[in-house]
Amino acid sequence: MTNQRIRLTKQLLSNALIDLLQRKKISKITIQELSNEAGINRSTFYLHYSDVYDLLDEIEDTLINDVKNYLNSKDSSTSYIEHLLNYIYENKVIFKTLLGFCEESRFNNEFLQLSRNLLLNDIFGDRQLEHGEYIIEYLVRGNNALTLKWISNDFDISVKDLTNIMTKLSQNTLYRNSL
Repeated sequence: MTNQRIRLTKQLLSNALIDLLQRKKISKITIQELSNEAGINRSTFYLHYSDVYDLLDEIEDTLINDVKNYLNSKDSSTSYIEHLLNYIYENKVIFKTLLGFCEESRFNNEFLQLSRNLLLNDIFGDRQLEHGEYIIEYLVRGNNALTLKWISNDFDISVKDLTNIMTKLSQNTLYRNSL
């Protein structure tokens, strides 16, 4: 019962922080405001976290681990890029918040690294290219910009369409580089 209560409290706090981050910067969020939003006592917050940044770190770590686990569950019918975009779409509120609203979040850098690894596996495979690290960086940042645009446009095109755009642009870049 105690573990369940702790999980519930942490979930309430996480949800409250995500809600507040959509309206204001993390530096402007007080423990009292967060506790009120979560419907818990301020002292209960301090049983689990030292400050709002500590809670944000836990949310980011959990999300990165969840994304990795989700990607490991991929079947062969979709690419890693499409699989990742599906996960983002299914969890759009937290991604929109951490990638779009929260400037103090380290999640964007973690997400870029994860995207870099996906691109290496999905598009490059075993292929070695001259200046490959520059090409990878270009593609990762370009695909990340497309993902952020998609999020800021409130997911206005389908996952399949965005996957096709990213794949075609990436393949064209690779094809032109190999000539």
